[in-house]
Amino acid sequence: MIHQPLGGAQGGQTDIDIQANEMLHHKANLNGYLAYHTGQSLEKINQDTDRDFFMSAKEAQEYGLIDGVISNPLKAFKPLAAPTAIEDESAEQTVADS
Repeated sequence: MIHQPLGGAQGGQTDIDIQANEMLHHKANLNGYLAYHTGQSLEKINQDTDRDFFMSAKEAQEYGLIDGVISNPLKAFKPLAAPTAIEDESAEQTVADS
């Protein structure tokens, strides 16, 4: 889900105006970052973040928010190769030194 920044303000009118302008500044910056990194147009980002914009993992990937979806975490985080004997000895030595 993406949405506009949330916040609150209190105090006198001047304080509220300052805080509202600060939120608008942050919204513009965040939307610019999203547009840059997702490849979406700034107009589309502005429209999509105006309200809560829900999407599935696959939709988030298509939108450009994420690089991929891990469907099997156990498989995704398996070591690429078994540790060598030297690495095993080094790990054992580190534990023994502790």
